[in-house]
Amino acid sequence: MFPGEAGGLVPSRKWKRQAFGNRATSEQNWYPSDTEQISIGQGFHQMTLIQLAQAYAAIANKGIIFT
Repeated sequence: MFPGEAGGLVPSRKWKRQAFGNRATSEQNWYPSDTEQISIGQGFHQMTLIQLAQAYAAIANKGIIFT
């Protein structure tokens, strides 16, 4: 991350339960459609293009992150 850059967010089941904790249980549940939305880059993602590029680079490098 660059100085002053906020951390990103990749949603998970745990995140959704916490973020939607004050709503109906049906809104807190993780559904297959949530996974589908995330897999195509939609949904509750919050990240910069640099953070996304770093994530893809880590995947391509078998989990190694070069800084």
